[in-house]
Amino acid sequence: MRKSELNTKLNLFRLKTLKKNKKFLILLEKSLLSLYFGFFIGNFFGAFLTILRQFGLWDGISILIFILFAEFCNSIIYKTTKSNIFIKILKNIKIGLLIGFFIDAFKVGS
Repeated sequence: MRKSELNTKLNLFRLKTLKKNKKFLILLEKSLLSLYFGFFIGNFFGAFLTILRQFGLWDGISILIFILFAEFCNSIIYKTTKSNIFIKILKNIKIGLLIGFFIDAFKVGS
């Protein structure tokens, strides 16, 4: 069976788009996973407070540690000029953590 010119061009186009989409899908998967991980930690922070209270840590100190972590992440993220995958994952964990704190504050307020 003879391949037509259109068929070969379509196959070439398909291979190029699959190569580009593969990089995008890997980055999307890592980004969403890190965002959900940060959201999970931030959302269940109230449940972790009982464990932290057994060690004698005051709630304000533990929140201060998380805020310092977020500021440390900001200093790393915005100081570097080129963006690599570690920086993007760290940024997504920080965003998920802060969104989780925000949602947890609504649960406490209700």
